[in-house]
Amino acid sequence: MKEINNGVYPTMITPFTDDNKIDYNGVKELLKWYERKGVDGIFAICQSSEIFFLSFEERLELLKFIMANKPEGMSIVASGHTSDDLDVQIEEAKAFIVENGYDPVYGARPLKRYLQKHVETLAAKLILSDGVRVGDTILIEAADGKLSARAVR
Repeated sequence: MKEINNGVYPTMITPFTDDNKIDYNGVKELLKWYERKGVDGIFAICQSSEIFFLSFEERLELLKFIMANKPEGMSIVASGHTSDDLDVQIEEAKAFIVENGYDPVYGARPLKRYLQKHVETLAAKLILSDGVRVGDTILIEAADGKLSARAVR
């Protein structure tokens, strides 16, 4: 998993419009405010308050927006899932993979390369580091716009 550098990392709130939609202009202004205040990074799309009321699609859209609009040099830490249910987490990770394995020009052909490059490589590194025992399941998780792997006993 990616290491978090030392510094100030507040938990980002999610602004909403009067009709309970994500206020993307407010998100952009909030990112600028954090930059002016000199924070090193933010915890976004983490397991706090309003995130539990957003659908997976809304959380993914919000994370993409934050990543596209974050100030240069600012770290983003995000988990994105709110379920304790392993099956739900698996489905969300699959959706993340499918979302990132599609190209408007080439269609789904990049999906195989994406899976080989990211999923198979993560699993192989975990196995080679003796991080997996007989009977374990390798869990691939999506967080902070990246995939990670861990053994589940």
